[in-house]
Amino acid sequence: MNTNGECPIWGTPAKVTSNGCDGVNVDSPRAGGKYFISGTVESKVKACSEPEKVQLTDWLIEQRGLGTKQPEITSKSVKESKQRRPKPILDRSREILRYLGGRSEKLGSAVIYSDSLSKSEHNCPAYIRFLELLAYGRCIGGSELIFLLRDLDRDELIEFKPHADPVHANRHSCLLTVKGHSRLEELNSV
Repeated sequence: MNTNGECPIWGTPAKVTSNGCDGVNVDSPRAGGKYFISGTVESKVKACSEPEKVQLTDWLIEQRGLGTKQPEITSKSVKESKQRRPKPILDRSREILRYLGGRSEKLGSAVIYSDSLSKSEHNCPAYIRFLELLAYGRCIGGSELIFLLRDLDRDELIEFKPHADPVHANRHSCLLTVKGHSRLEELNSV
């Protein structure tokens, strides 16, 4: 059964289903994927600051990377995530590079994202990619993401074209370069 369709952490679009207990299963692009949260913990999460929500998102992504398909957010994980140090900028850039490598449909195809749509377009794939980029870049908002993307562009790992579509000014393009693919292969071999 669908509830409100919002990520309890970020308030962004998500697939939310009740599991019959005191909680919900959530699949949130802004939180990097699936998680479970109980009703009692949800209020604690909503009280978190944006930097604390970034750290909780980081914890969720880390848990999935360790093999937990749907981590459970508990009072303990919320408390521990608040004590986490922010991920270094270089690590955040690497995670964005990995994300782009995984989302490029074929060699030479760009990943298009859109950072501002009307509420009726929130399930648009370009907006979902924006939310995922925020999650994997451990970004609070779009300005942090653009900073990281421009840095990857300066390093010639991607070609970043803000406002790539003249009709839709909020659409941006990220194309992994040959140098970017090479760097990604190095990262994945470690």
